[in-house]
Amino acid sequence: QQWDSCQEFFAHWEKNSEGSFAKAFHNYRNLQEFEELFREHFRDFLAGRVDQGIGQEVLSREVRRWKSSPFRGLNVFDFEHAPIFHGRTRAIGEVLEALEGQVRAQRPFVLVVGASGSGKSSLVRAGVLPLLTQAETIEGIGLWRWTVTRPGAGGSSGDCFDALAAALLEPFALPVLADPESQNAIRDLASELREHYDSVALRVRDALDHAAREWKTRHSHFLEQRERHLRGSGRSEDADLARQQKERLELPKARLALVVDQLEELFTSSFSPEVRQKYISALAGLVRSGRVFVLATIRSDFYVSYQEFPDLIELTKPSGKVDLRPPTPNEIRNMIRLPAEAAGLHFEQDRETGQRLEDALRDTASATPESLPLLEHVLSLLYDQQSTRGDDLLRWSDYRELGELKGALAKHAEAVFSTLGPDDQRAFPLVMRHLVTLGQGEEELPN
Repeated sequence: QQWDSCQEFFAHWEKNSEGSFAKAFHNYRNLQEFEELFREHFRDFLAGRVDQGIGQEVLSREVRRWKSSPFRGLNVFDFEHAPIFHGRTRAIGEVLEALEGQVRAQRPFVLVVGASGSGKSSLVRAGVLPLLTQAETIEGIGLWRWTVTRPGAGGSSGDCFDALAAALLEPFALPVLADPESQNAIRDLASELREHYDSVALRVRDALDHAAREWKTRHSHFLEQRERHLRGSGRSEDADLARQQKERLELPKARLALVVDQLEELFTSSFSPEVRQKYISALAGLVRSGRVFVLATIRSDFYVSYQEFPDLIELTKPSGKVDLRPPTPNEIRNMIRLPAEAAGLHFEQDRETGQRLEDALRDTASATPESLPLLEHVLSLLYDQQSTRGDDLLRWSDYRELGELKGALAKHAEAVFSTLGPDDQRAFPLVMRHLVTLGQGEEELPN
């Protein structure tokens, strides 16, 4: 029956005498091209089916899908910012394809390598993770828990295991891992991860099975109530459908997606070699359990440090390493234009040259792809300027006053520095020496 239906579908779309398709499909080479084609053609599809008068009225309205600033400044894009994260569709597809290959090899681990300022963290947090954790993005997996950690997130009072334990106990992760009788659940779980990571992997498995059972119970109860409501409303056919859905409901496969962001902190912080090795062993143990999918990011100049650990090298085999390439000019344009569109913003056109501000930003950022944080910073400042006026227009005059792309951050830093007291200003050189780390490549660039 399915094959007959498939044949009928194709027969319906074969319009010419040669039996080939006529205007029935479009080719695309990657996820980015699909996104662009879909956006363009779906808008055309809607325009062709909406009454012309109504359509013009709708198009003339200011649609604001994102109520606050769509630009993150010097902050990372996170899970909740997925609706305004654009321009990295190709890279998202590459990471997901790599992860699918690693799952087949029973090593669900992918390392994203890129230069400082290339947008690795935002890519994984706001691009890959929200898509990965939808049911069936990875075939057969219907339920996801997720969390994000950084080795250095524990601060001066903790270590990488404290940060990992805190992440695992987050509400969207596996809070049931906490011992209800513990006075300090994070500390105790960190200690278990440090010394007995195998037992934690087993408890993660049990916690995910528990989450799957809870999901099935909730959905079964929902469908039962829905059937009762539909029968009470006289909609017997819909009620029968709800009953059938309840009868077919299966226990979903549940997995945990763990993002280990800025893995280089394991090497730049003051962790001992023993702690580093134990942390890597714990990550490897979680991955080998098959229940935890790990996405890690690392600066390319610290990849040498990464290669010193055989466990990590083994985890990336056969296809678990993704080199994040610089965005193309078109991708940078989408990073600028699409978030602005979501917030109802417009870019001014220069009266003398005719150049639009978004195009100037794209061209300048394309010349130095590692300047993505600078681009977001300038866009954020431009948003703040228009916000005081309330005109939804990002202006050339504001851009020039800010010092344009390369000068805006320096001008902002100088303004902040001038607000510090004399003692703070004198302490600044010492603080900077502790904040700056040198890369381990030949040029040893500061970061």
